[in-house]
Amino acid sequence: MKLKSNKVYKKKIILPLNVQIIHEKNKLLFIGPLGKNGIDLKKLDPKGIGGIKITEHKKQVERSLPITSSLAVNQINTSVNTKINTIYIYSPDKAFFGSFTSLINNKIDGVTHGFLSFLQIVGVGYRANLDNQNLKLRLGFSHEVFYKVGKGVRIFLLEPTKICLYGIDKNQVAQTAAKIQAIKPPSVYKGKGIRLLNQIITLKQGKRK
Repeated sequence: MKLKSNKVYKKKIILPLNVQIIHEKNKLLFIGPLGKNGIDLKKLDPKGIGGIKITEHKKQVERSLPITSSLAVNQINTSVNTKINTIYIYSPDKAFFGSFTSLINNKIDGVTHGFLSFLQIVGVGYRANLDNQNLKLRLGFSHEVFYKVGKGVRIFLLEPTKICLYGIDKNQVAQTAAKIQAIKPPSVYKGKGIRLLNQIITLKQGKRK
């Protein structure tokens, strides 16, 4: 019988200055320049195999302020007290620890930079049109296909055959891309359909007569 390891995996994440975190009951809320996004801790970790601790301390940060004179614009350096939030993550379960750490990093990246996903439409006569956030697709069917993008994801049409999705939630952007792809998956024989940009499709050889 193997004994369980007593090792506890730990990770320290220092939040950027423009990101705030709020921990209320079983929820974590990240607030940044692009919006806010949260994690339901009870849903993520119903067995309680992970732990999280948030600390806050003040740090002096130097900033340059412009000074305008009659001759030129100069700068003066000044120090201001800024709150720094640090997250400590720990868990004895390696798999959960890895996914939890990755999820928190994605939330931070989302509210500061956001996530992009690009789709490409391949096929003669295949194209897309955009009406507000409603996507109209011509994909070789006898009718146009309409897809309404949900809240939290913005859609842009770079070309009639190139779609760009943008949002602060990585999973939501990926799920939206998957749903659009599912309307017309790439054909395994000719490659026609909707695919991720630069996605490699392995084609099958058709039956010979």
